Amino acid sequence: MRKTFLFFVFLVLMLSLHAFSSTYAVTTNNQIVLLKDDGTWELVEEAVDKYGIPKVRIDIPFVFENIAITIKNIFKYGDCIIFDFFIFNNSEEMISMDYISFDLRDTEGFNYDLRTYSSEVPEKYTSRSLNGKIRPYGSLRGYLFLEISEDIELNELYMNHLDFISSKTAAVSIRDIKIEILK
Repeated sequence: MRKTFLFFVFLVLMLSLHAFSSTYAVTTNNQIVLLKDDGTWELVEEAVDKYGIPKVRIDIPFVFENIAITIKNIFKYGDCIIFDFFIFNNSEEMISMDYISFDLRDTEGFNYDLRTYSSEVPEKYTSRSLNGKIRPYGSLRGYLFLEISEDIELNELYMNHLDFISSKTAAVSIRDIKIEILK
């Protein structure tokens, strides 16, 4: 009986934590809103750095064309930086990750390509790399990797989207994001 009661209390606690948590969402016209636990919502104002480049924070999406991109976390494992992305396709067209690329720029101006594979990290990360297609109004989560032996200071993340007609690029500031060290 006591175990049943404790399980019930634990279940109620877990459900209430989930029910009373705020969530970010992207509207059909690509605005980011905070859905509050009291049923209301609030438009999220985009923060910018001193150069006017949008600042990105962990778990808060930013919009590039009809794609909402969320950096879930950034890890360092040995000589590799691992980016954990969640991408939502907010359009009626299928999107292929083959036509989207990510580059990283450090504070000294050096540019690095993020890759879908790294021999430096455990398979549990490389088997979940960010590739494939995203159906209309669908999502994709995965990792991208940057193998680098020296310590760098993150500055900006660039997204490039190529299609048959044109190429579009956007930049966001990631300077304030702290890298979590994995062991």
